[in-house]
Amino acid sequence: MKQVYQLGTDGCDNWDVSADLPEWDIDSHTSIIKETRLRPDIVIHSVSTQQLIMVELTVPYENRMGEAHIYKREKYLNLTKELENAGYKLW
Repeated sequence: MKQVYQLGTDGCDNWDVSADLPEWDIDSHTSIIKETRLRPDIVIHSVSTQQLIMVELTVPYENRMGEAHIYKREKYLNLTKELENAGYKLW
């Protein structure tokens, strides 16, 4: 079953998008992410409502999709905890 998430956009009109691409300025990542050595591929965040979406792209072999998913979740586990402790709601 497909899950659909609706962001809590009440009062939020300041979403910022940053990406870990050569032509994008990595300094646009929210400061808590800049302090780590981790660089999610795409970060969408709102400072005013403290909501954040991290997107990490991967292209594994079909027979390694489960392993790749676990690896990526574990890779960002500490960062996720830091963001939640700083008051961010993560999607």
